Amino acid sequence: KPFRATATFFLSMTDDNEMNITNEIEVVLDIHTLTIVLSMYLAMSEKSLFDLPLKHLQQLDCWLASILPESFIDEFIDEQSQFEYRVAAEKVDLNISCVNCGSPL
Repeated sequence: KPFRATATFFLSMTDDNEMNITNEIEVVLDIHTLTIVLSMYLAMSEKSLFDLPLKHLQQLDCWLASILPESFIDEFIDEQSQFEYRVAAEKVDLNISCVNCGSPL
C-alpha cells in the first residue's frame, strides 16, 4: 500500500454584487516507494566501545552512554554538518479533485 496524505481546502469568494463562489477541493498525494536515509556522525572513545559488554550491544541506552559529549567532539571536528539526510521517491501520484464546487452564476 502506498503512503497517502490527504488534505481538504475550502475556498470562498464573495463580493457586494452577485459573486458567491464556494469550493471544497481535495488533494491526495500517494507515494508508492519512499526512501529516507539519515546519516549522523557520532564520536565514541575506543575505551567506551571496547568496554561495552556483548550482551548490551542491542540496548540503545548503552550505546548512547558511550557517545562522547559535544564539548569534547568540538576539539576534533571542523565546523561542518554532523547530520545529513536524503529523501527519494520513485513513484508519486498527485490527485486534485473538486468535492463541492460553486460558480458565480
